[in-house]
Amino acid sequence: MQTFDNSLEYTGEFIDVTSDVEVGSVGTIRQKLDNNNFDVGAFRYSDFSFTIDNTQGKYGEPGVLQSIFTDKRIDSLVKVTWSMNDIDDINSICGLAIAGDCYLSDEENVFYGLLNDVATTQNITDNKLKFSVQGIESIFSKIETNYSALSVSDTLSATIYKLLNQTGITNRVNVAALNIVCGIDQVPDDISKLENTTVKESLDILLEYSNSVLWVDVATQTVYVKPRTPQATISKTFYGQAANTGSEDVVSISAITTGANKTFNYWKWSNSAIISKDVDSISRYGVRKKDISTDIFTNNTKQLNILTNYKDEFYLPKREMTLSAILDYSTIDLFIMDRINVDYPAVLESANEADIPRYGIAKYGESVYPVGTWLLTLRTNEHFKIIGRTINFKTGIVDYNLREV
Repeated sequence: MQTFDNSLEYTGEFIDVTSDVEVGSVGTIRQKLDNNNFDVGAFRYSDFSFTIDNTQGKYGEPGVLQSIFTDKRIDSLVKVTWSMNDIDDINSICGLAIAGDCYLSDEENVFYGLLNDVATTQNITDNKLKFSVQGIESIFSKIETNYSALSVSDTLSATIYKLLNQTGITNRVNVAALNIVCGIDQVPDDISKLENTTVKESLDILLEYSNSVLWVDVATQTVYVKPRTPQATISKTFYGQAANTGSEDVVSISAITTGANKTFNYWKWSNSAIISKDVDSISRYGVRKKDISTDIFTNNTKQLNILTNYKDEFYLPKREMTLSAILDYSTIDLFIMDRINVDYPAVLESANEADIPRYGIAKYGESVYPVGTWLLTLRTNEHFKIIGRTINFKTGIVDYNLREV
């Protein structure tokens, strides 16, 4: 945890509280793109909680002599790190490490957030405190839109940068104009709708109508706003149980959908005749209509640009699924909008309980072709982007929400 000093500035140093955290009280950490019918909006952390021993009063409210909190407890920074050495309390110490069991590596940041003191509860009988933590981006809901600094002549990316480039945000995360790249970067016609709002409310509007997504990198605490296009290179290839080119590392694949629930081929600007549609998709899947509108764009050409951009993204079904893998250094680094592929061929089983025949060895007239399990096959030329992940420290499993590219 990193606390505040007497001037309500962060001290700049984290205090390691691991030894006081109740083992097993930190459950799952979910990180995903905020979405309903399609992926729109800010990157979202769900709240998570943990229990800490407050016998010595170290984590009590400010004013308690022994407390590490000098002025206020709410909004203190909370960082969660993970290392292979955390598993079964195995420690790598030069000269004492057990070969095959220990790892020489740094800790990896997996969460960076704010202490939500509103939900803090204490049990006086065992001196335990239950803390709730929100993702670092929750600060957007607590900062007012700096409307006077905005200009109607700025592009959406410039407007978003000005929104984020405020002291209340930059003293918690890193904000740079180079990292703000919108999918549809147009100049708005009217920004009065952003007046008297929070940064979160303004971002919800600007991200939606720039067809962009926002997330905070947990390793560097850097804010990124990008189009929905994943990174160009493949970050990792996963291998299923029948893969021949790599060691199996897929625990399971579940929640497989065809993508029909997020297929929209007829986009219309509400209360107007402006539309963008895909005729081939409509002939194949029928009309799947989506109406949108906003007061910040009144120009017909700009409105059509938005509709067309969304149509191009969602007019065809794109499969979605959840892939589960073992939590290790190759999986903990995968994050939002990373590109992955999966080698998951059909699993072959004997048709007559005999050995599976092989070409060049099997006898003609005696051997029987094996039976394939064709429920799901994935080839490495099919790519997916990560739109969410769930880390479960208790089971050592990480689940990735994938969407086909």
